Amino acid sequence: MKIPVGSLLSGYRVLDISTEVGSFCGKFLRDLGLEVIKIEPPSGDPLRSQPPFAEGHNNSEGSLRFAYLNSGKQSITLDLAKPGGRDLLLKLVDQADVVLESYPPGYLKSLELDYPVLKERQKKLIVVGLSGFGQTGPYAHFQAPDIVTTAMSGLLYVSGTPELPPCMPPETQSYYYASIYAAFGAMLALWRREETGQGVSIDASVQASMAIHEHVAFTYSAEGKLVKRAGSQHQHVAPANLFRCKDGYIAIFATHRHWPILLEVWEDHPEELDDPCWKTDMERRKHADRLNPMIESFTSRYEKEELSDLLQKRGIPGLPVNAPSDFRRDPHIQERGFFGPVDHPEIGSFEQLGVPFTVDKNRAGPSPAPTLGQHNEEVYGQILGLNQKEMEALASEGVIGRGNPESRIQNPEFQTTWNVERGTWNPLVEDQRPAEQTMSSTNDILKGIRVIAFTNAYAGPYAGRLMAQYGAEVIKVESATGGLDTFRHFGKDVDSSPRFIECNLGVRSITLNLKHPAGVQAIKDLTVHADVILENFRPGVLNRLGLGEEVLREINPGLVILRMPGLGDKGPKSGYGTWGFNLTAYSGMTYLWNHPDQERPIGSQGVYPDHLSFILAPTLLVAALLRRRVTGTGVTMDLAQAEAAAYALGVSYLETTVNGKDPEPQGNQDPMACPQGCYPCQGEDRWCVISVRGEDQWNQLCSIMGQEELAGDPRFADQEARSRHVSDLDDILKEWTQSRTPEEIMNRLQSEGIAAGVVENGADLMDDPQLRHRDYFLDYPESTVGAMEIPRSGLQFSEMTDDPVSFPPRLGHDTEEILRDLLGYDEETINRLKSEGVLS
Repeated sequence: MKIPVGSLLSGYRVLDISTEVGSFCGKFLRDLGLEVIKIEPPSGDPLRSQPPFAEGHNNSEGSLRFAYLNSGKQSITLDLAKPGGRDLLLKLVDQADVVLESYPPGYLKSLELDYPVLKERQKKLIVVGLSGFGQTGPYAHFQAPDIVTTAMSGLLYVSGTPELPPCMPPETQSYYYASIYAAFGAMLALWRREETGQGVSIDASVQASMAIHEHVAFTYSAEGKLVKRAGSQHQHVAPANLFRCKDGYIAIFATHRHWPILLEVWEDHPEELDDPCWKTDMERRKHADRLNPMIESFTSRYEKEELSDLLQKRGIPGLPVNAPSDFRRDPHIQERGFFGPVDHPEIGSFEQLGVPFTVDKNRAGPSPAPTLGQHNEEVYGQILGLNQKEMEALASEGVIGRGNPESRIQNPEFQTTWNVERGTWNPLVEDQRPAEQTMSSTNDILKGIRVIAFTNAYAGPYAGRLMAQYGAEVIKVESATGGLDTFRHFGKDVDSSPRFIECNLGVRSITLNLKHPAGVQAIKDLTVHADVILENFRPGVLNRLGLGEEVLREINPGLVILRMPGLGDKGPKSGYGTWGFNLTAYSGMTYLWNHPDQERPIGSQGVYPDHLSFILAPTLLVAALLRRRVTGTGVTMDLAQAEAAAYALGVSYLETTVNGKDPEPQGNQDPMACPQGCYPCQGEDRWCVISVRGEDQWNQLCSIMGQEELAGDPRFADQEARSRHVSDLDDILKEWTQSRTPEEIMNRLQSEGIAAGVVENGADLMDDPQLRHRDYFLDYPESTVGAMEIPRSGLQFSEMTDDPVSFPPRLGHDTEEILRDLLGYDEETINRLKSEGVLS
């Protein structure tokens, strides 16, 4: 099978009947190389009416939100509510691999198009259902706009400055993040189907996918502490904050390793900072409020790029706080070819960011979004065999609509796209189907896959944890002589760090001194038996150890290699030191993650790029393993974490490339809802979010508040008027909410169909009835650091259990067993390696 350059897969077919909630999932599946047919109602996906719009194109083809979230898809129009539309969908299901949907629970059942019906039609089908809270449970039918799911996941509570209400991240991050999780589920399901011949339904929850963020729930479970908003200040390190420069701000992250170097660079620093008491991260963090103004007296002498270069030359992680246009113009990003040209018949020619990964050093370029019904004739004619007369009849009945023939994009690949060979399993050819086998636990999906993990801190280890959680054997390589995971230092000893434990569930531990030739040889021997190499070191580290790509691939041509450096493995800044905190700043996300008219950027204290990267990574790995089943060869991928963050800002970047201006921070506002915001409630630091769409909901809210007269107030006559007087409106809502608990407000408004949610903290998440209904927390009552519950994934597979995975072993626990049982080392060899300091 020929797989396009820069893509991972080809030949799998997705029917995308999702709403806004799941649009990003369909886009990501398309970016992986799957064929995605976007099925829109004849009037068009409602996303087509959402701003921002290309200037001068305020119409269904000019929405930049639709353009990004549907880039590369094919569009057909179909009314699923009509019997004829249902029949056509079922015929398309016959020739599909995956159906992606994000309707409210029960909606497809009302149309007789739910999973049991689709499975009866096509037994090997995979159905991915993404919804705000999952298909069942006490909150399953809650209204779930992005602000509600973000609030009820814990991320909103820790975002922004303590002096202001919690602040939403830009665009619709909860939808995006859960969409990537759902795509991971689709890859796992395709792998499972290749092994067993079985289809499956996946229940993906936005809330549950997001609730792992920033250790909010886990910190409360493991330590009894609430993670609270701290503005841009990192929880554990200082200086780790945003500091003013001549032309903006810089994000500096200086640990105890960097502190003495920073003082050398800052030659005229205050003498008191030479006191040894400042050497520890804990002491500096304790006095961050005193330290930060001193640091800013130094940074304000420089321009942000100038200072970033100066610090990075000395190994200190510092990156500028970029606006989206700054990021796009950065020479490093330009050289990496992250943005590419797109031609759209309505919007015109512009640049759009591409996929956030390379495949064997190639990157797939971006594609335009389809016009409405652009592919009706091809799909209904070539796939279903309808003639022109039959299509005209269906169009006249309103079953398929007529599309937009005047704004068609020529797609020369279409003829071949629909006739390429399909995956290693083809639903059209019965004798290609594998014999059905039993796989009742999700912990067995990747059984037989072996991963060698050179991972540190958050993104790499958590990616390994997710592979282990679904059955892969993940062997984590460390060394007590200088190669320990950073997170091991967050506990009383190397085996008792809650943060390390959370990120390394299910992995095995081997200690090897890779500065010793015998340690390097042991890795080479292990490579013979491996499927995957996963690493998130700085570029060049494994090369310098004699374990570069060419060496490893010569040993094992079938290896799948994934690197996760902060700025990628190529480009003028690839060697820069980074942490998730300053990658957020570099990508443009910090600039946008603020309340409108806020004087200085705040963003979040967290490491959002790590979260995006550690769910993108296992998705890419499983896709690459699927590719290997077809091609028989391995592949090397480069996932730059900065590009992963930017990938989740694609609409904002289109504003810069299409309209020529940077978007402004929106805070908690949404152009499709008013009022919408985060409002203070009864109790200390207690908040709720409310989002009102349309006049019916506004009138209902006025009635619930006992202020029916507001509905007739000219200031609030319609949504446009309410938006102009949003400050007055917010004051009125604050007065009503602050005398009530957030739970009271949420339950009252949701019972009337108005979106509202508690801004949950760690304690709320641990007691959340919806998460408890989903059995979301893994219980470890007798761990090495006491009882704890650890969040699991946001995915549930039909007819499969999701059993707990093993607790991380003590450092080096599996070393001798792996050397003896897997590599065949005898006891004499193992004892010699011990005596030579190789196994340490």
